[in-house]
Amino acid sequence: MYNFKFNFDKQDYININQLLMKNSKSFKTAVTLLKFSVPVFAAVMPLLYQKDFNILTVLISVTIAIAWLMWFPRFFKNSTSKKLSRKIDEINDQSLYQERNIKVDDTGFHGNISRGIDYLGFDKVTKIKEDDGYVFVYTSKIHAFVIPKSVVKNIEGFTNYVNSRIGTKQL
Repeated sequence: MYNFKFNFDKQDYININQLLMKNSKSFKTAVTLLKFSVPVFAAVMPLLYQKDFNILTVLISVTIAIAWLMWFPRFFKNSTSKKLSRKIDEINDQSLYQERNIKVDDTGFHGNISRGIDYLGFDKVTKIKEDDGYVFVYTSKIHAFVIPKSVVKNIEGFTNYVNSRIGTKQL
């Protein structure tokens, strides 16, 4: 049996959303297209509009492309953090920050797991995944509840315990 007592702060919600975005296949595709479309555009446009080959134009284009590739990941992370922070402030729901108590026993998860959910049987859990500072317990491809790793004393034991209860379900 496991007992977890924790609460999330604003930074936790930002981190969790960024982890979910980072692990989303469609989001990765969109970000990759954005990341590489600007350098390609910067490299191709001068070549299309100049009549004679000019090494200076090529150097400027390559410099812009390299600068974008180096700058974009940090810009994107900071930009999404700010947008997520503003969105959380707009929601202004104090229940996001309430203390959560989750007890895990042979029947499932008990406590204030998620809004309006006080019990979740292992039959509803599809997979468990750990990532950076959190353990995600998935109930579908797009829905999971989160437990901070800092409150799980034996992460491997916990994940093995949950996996043994859910069997070999795959999403």
